[in-house]
Amino acid sequence: MAKISRPKSRRYLFQSLYARSTGAGEMDAGTFEASFFESEYVESLDRPYIDDAYHGVIERQSLLLNILERYAPRFAMESIPRANLVIACLALYEMFFLRIDTIPEKVVINEALELAKTYSDPAFKTLLNGVLNAAKNDRETILSSQETLIRKPYTFLFADHVAETAPSES
Repeated sequence: MAKISRPKSRRYLFQSLYARSTGAGEMDAGTFEASFFESEYVESLDRPYIDDAYHGVIERQSLLLNILERYAPRFAMESIPRANLVIACLALYEMFFLRIDTIPEKVVINEALELAKTYSDPAFKTLLNGVLNAAKNDRETILSSQETLIRKPYTFLFADHVAETAPSES
């Protein structure tokens, strides 16, 4: 059996979320894996992490996009490429809401920047670094004021999922 790899799991998770954001809808994991990954890669995936983060990012898309908008106010969320939004939402979810594990914020930021290096462009990587560091510094504010952070009910990233009106308690 292959050793569990969080970086591989994060790349798989990014690709799953990105596929869903493009309108593919909920995809059977077996079909997705058989279509895009070799069995050795699939065996190294951290399933509990993937399940938590996949569903958490989708369920909290509106909150995550509002947090992103708070730290990147000059950018219209609808105009940012989906891949960039998925990377940012995944990192913000890991940083603030991941239930199954605690990942150090520096690791979350570094891993998000690695995803951006592979799937985005240098300008977004710089923006992402600034957004994540600013959000990290406002951790207590974000966690204590989740309900007031949702100023716009974003649903466009995962349109097949009804956005939350208020974050659910974990």
